[in-house]
Amino acid sequence: MYMNLGKTPIIIIGAGVAGLTIAKTLKPEDYIILEARDRIGGRILTNSNNLDDGAAWVHGLCENPLTNLLRSDDLISVAECNPWMHSENVNITYLTKMNFIHDKDRHDKWNKLVNEISLTNSTTTIAEAFSFLSDDDDMRSFLYMIEVWCGGSIRDLPVSFLQQLDYKSALFGDYAGSHCLFKNGAKTLIESLSTCCKYNIICNQIVVKIVYNDIGAEVHTRDGIVYSCNKLCITIPPGPLRDIVFDPPMKPEKIEALSRIKMGSYKKIQLEFDEPFWNNTPMILTRNEENEYILWNNYMISKNVPILEAICPADNGWKMVGKSDEEIVESVMDHLNLYFQNVPFPKA
Repeated sequence: MYMNLGKTPIIIIGAGVAGLTIAKTLKPEDYIILEARDRIGGRILTNSNNLDDGAAWVHGLCENPLTNLLRSDDLISVAECNPWMHSENVNITYLTKMNFIHDKDRHDKWNKLVNEISLTNSTTTIAEAFSFLSDDDDMRSFLYMIEVWCGGSIRDLPVSFLQQLDYKSALFGDYAGSHCLFKNGAKTLIESLSTCCKYNIICNQIVVKIVYNDIGAEVHTRDGIVYSCNKLCITIPPGPLRDIVFDPPMKPEKIEALSRIKMGSYKKIQLEFDEPFWNNTPMILTRNEENEYILWNNYMISKNVPILEAICPADNGWKMVGKSDEEIVESVMDHLNLYFQNVPFPKA
C-alpha cells in the first residue's frame, strides 16, 4: 500500500518529552507529530501505582526548564541536590558490609579522591582512574552510584565526567536545587506538555525512510504512508535512528558520531509487599556475596506504598536481559535476604 497524505509545514518524529516540548512552541495548524508507539511519552511511563517504569525524577529545580511546566504540589522533594552523588544530602542506609557505614567519613574520603582524580588525564576512564580501589568497599559502592546516575558502565565513562567545577552544588549534568519525584508519576509532565498538541499526534507510525528534496522532505512509514513537509524535526533516540534509511544518506561524520554513542542499561524492578520490613530511609544500598550492588528506592517514604524498587544499571542490568521475571525477582531478593530476617515473598 502506498498513500501520500499531502504536505504539512512541520513534521516532528517522536512524541517523547523532546518532541512535545518543540510542539508546545508551534501553532497547531503548522505541524503533526508521528509516534511509533501506541502511546505518547517516550521513556516516560507511569504504572497503576503512580510509580514510574521509565523516567521518574526532576533533577534539580534551579534554572531547570521543566520547573515552569510543573506545580510544586505535583512534586515530592527527596534531596536538596543529587542524592546519588551527594548522598550526604539524603539519608541512605548502607548495608554493603553487613553493617551500617558512617556516611560522613565515607563521603569525606570520596570528595578527597574526586579532587585528586581531577588531575588525571581526561581521556582516562573512571574505571582505570579508580582501579587501585579494587578492595575498598566504600569507594566501590560510590562507583556503582555513578553507574546508577548515568546508566552506563564506568569502563566507558571518561574521568572528565568527574572534573566539573560545580560538582559540590550540582554535579555531572544535573541542575542545582532539590531533586524530586512526581506525586502521581512523570505522566504529570507529559499531560502538561501535551495539552495543546494531543490532537496533532498520530500514533503507530513507524518511520522507515526519509527522503530529502529541494522543497522539504518525505517521511515514509512501515505501513506505506508518505507524509510530506517543509521542515523535519527528528527527536528519537540513536538506536531507532540507525534503523531509518536516509536519502541522500547521512554524511559520514554523522554516521561515525552515531556509531560512537553508547546506550546504557537501566533496569528497575519494583517489588510490592503487604507491609514494610526494611529501614525507614528513602534509599537503601546492598551488596551481595558476588560484590554486586543494588540501590533500593523506598516508596514507603515518598509515596506511602510498601514497594521497594531495585536499580540495576550498566553490567548489572545487561545480565538480566533474557531472564524470566521469576529469575530476576529471585536475584534481587537474594540481596534482601542477606540483610533482613524472614523476608516475605513479594505479592506483586
